[in-house]
Amino acid sequence: MKKTVQRSDEEIAMQKHIGDQLLRLRTASRKSKEFYAELFDVSLSTYKRWESDGPSVFSIHFWLVYNRLSADASIQTKAAHDKDIVSPIGQAFSYVFGLLSK
Repeated sequence: MKKTVQRSDEEIAMQKHIGDQLLRLRTASRKSKEFYAELFDVSLSTYKRWESDGPSVFSIHFWLVYNRLSADASIQTKAAHDKDIVSPIGQAFSYVFGLLSK
């Protein structure tokens, strides 16, 4: 007889949260579900289930890939922030400095 493990509401919520994060990471990267399934070394149906329900088991390989994808997304977000925010501020300072040096 198969033994059923009861998960707490907190564990289920965390599992679902990670599934939501996988979906966000994938859509932000504009990669396919097939691509991510290969990265995680799981079948396409398993990866699809992960995005909707979250993974039920977390292997070391899962965490290594997940952490790498999260780090890459953070780097891309920072680069976009720097381009959209820091660059215009730098341009404004250059403009003001140019006016002051005349």
